[in-house]
Amino acid sequence: MSLGYIRRRYGVPARRGKKVRVWGGDIGVIVGSSDGWIKVRVGKDVFPCHPTWEIEYLDEDGDVEVSFVGSGETMRK
Repeated sequence: MSLGYIRRRYGVPARRGKKVRVWGGDIGVIVGSSDGWIKVRVGKDVFPCHPTWEIEYLDEDGDVEVSFVGSGETMRK
């Protein structure tokens, strides 16, 4: 499924090239999608990540735009 599908389905700003923080600290970049999951490059490796599980979408300044960490509540800037 495409990133467009993921944006519509989950209401997240998932776009190719978007920076995200995953697993409580690693910064990565969205490089694509597969089966409803986003593909995130962290260093030289690419990992599948659920669009709303333990992930923070970052804005251009590196600040948190949307967070799905901890209590599961969504925080929007």
